[in-house]
Amino acid sequence: MKITPTIRAELDSYLQQEGLNFARFGKISGMNRGALSAIVSGNKPMSINQLDQITEAMGLPEGHFYDLFIENFIIDHPPNMRRIEPFLHRC
Repeated sequence: MKITPTIRAELDSYLQQEGLNFARFGKISGMNRGALSAIVSGNKPMSINQLDQITEAMGLPEGHFYDLFIENFIIDHPPNMRRIEPFLHRC
């Protein structure tokens, strides 16, 4: 069985590797540190806009995590057009 990484795990690993806390990464990404904490801890689903902000702040190309977004937030969750529609527009 193939283990699929999660965006949350990738972000958490990046923060640790770069020695960044949520407040510092929040300033870099333009996101609220509370929202970042809730995303990493799994208490809040991530929007496509937040994903794009995180991806850019990590220095990765736009769309880098889109495959994982499908697996992490669309496939195993009830259909939610507020989450799916912005993603489809990006693709």
